[in-house]
Amino acid sequence: MKRLLRSAKNKTLLYIILGSSLFLLIAIFNYPTENLRKLDKKEAKMVKDKATISIEPLHFSQEIEKKSKYILSADSAKFFQEKGKGVLKNFSLTYIYNGGKKLILSGAKAVVNINADKDLSNVDMSIANIYSRGKITAVSSEGYTFETEKLLWDGSKRVISTTEPIILYGNNFKVTGEGLKADIDNERMEIVSKVSVTATQEALKNIKSKSSNLNKSSSKKSKI
Repeated sequence: MKRLLRSAKNKTLLYIILGSSLFLLIAIFNYPTENLRKLDKKEAKMVKDKATISIEPLHFSQEIEKKSKYILSADSAKFFQEKGKGVLKNFSLTYIYNGGKKLILSGAKAVVNINADKDLSNVDMSIANIYSRGKITAVSSEGYTFETEKLLWDGSKRVISTTEPIILYGNNFKVTGEGLKADIDNERMEIVSKVSVTATQEALKNIKSKSSNLNKSSSKKSKI
């Protein structure tokens, strides 16, 4: 990345606008880690159990209120009906929203919280929670990518979160930090702590020009 302009570390509040409309809000917030720990334990136990439904490969597509689309695919899916859970191998979750914008999450393994039938015909998979660990990558049509090691997708809220270190990057900028929460439909993202931002002069000018519409109270707190 040429002509590095500035690296901002441990800022309490920082606004960046990515692409045309996505707000990145870096702030201190508390996210409970207990759910992630519980999912780790459940996944380890399910690996030893026998699946009641196995699908190879899995491809599931569903429209949500004619406004968005949810697509889940995997090399294999094993569902444990008595537990209301499933295990996905080499999965990809595509969420299309807000007039065609797209987010693609992918990873090697995930646990999905769902009561599945044999052909998934009576299942609303779009509201299922999905937890993945190992390397997870998220790619947005808005021009940014982020990577982390653990990720929770809240299907009913369309929110992704992690307590792990993250790397977020795009055209001429890079953000690292620890912990993330992103509301996809509202295009709002929060990074918890240990924040470091690196951007070129061109990217910083773009950020400042697009940030001019923020309200006065927010702009007073913002630092770049």
